Amino acid sequence: MDPNTGLGAVSYDVQQAGDTVVVDGELIPRVVAGPSVWIEDASAEVGAGSLQVPLTGNQQTSMTQYLQPEFKGRPPGGAYLLRLLTPSEGSLCGVDDVEVYMSVIYWVTNGP
Repeated sequence: MDPNTGLGAVSYDVQQAGDTVVVDGELIPRVVAGPSVWIEDASAEVGAGSLQVPLTGNQQTSMTQYLQPEFKGRPPGGAYLLRLLTPSEGSLCGVDDVEVYMSVIYWVTNGP
């Protein structure tokens, strides 16, 4: 991360833990207990501004290199623990906000 501009990348760890609720094909909510999943020492983009939903083309392009597939196939519910690792060349004291981008693909079924 460039200490003058605040732009660049920062390392992080994230863990998903706890039960999550999914709705089955009969529209019945079910609690799913699963093991914790984590990503360790990953890299995230640091920049000025906020993400737009849906992402702009420029945001999508710049974030592609940082996307992590470790949570693929898991329901997005549960609790998340995010730990930002202090860069060796500075600190995170200038960080005002942290935004997490999560892309979820789901399926639906039409009635019987």
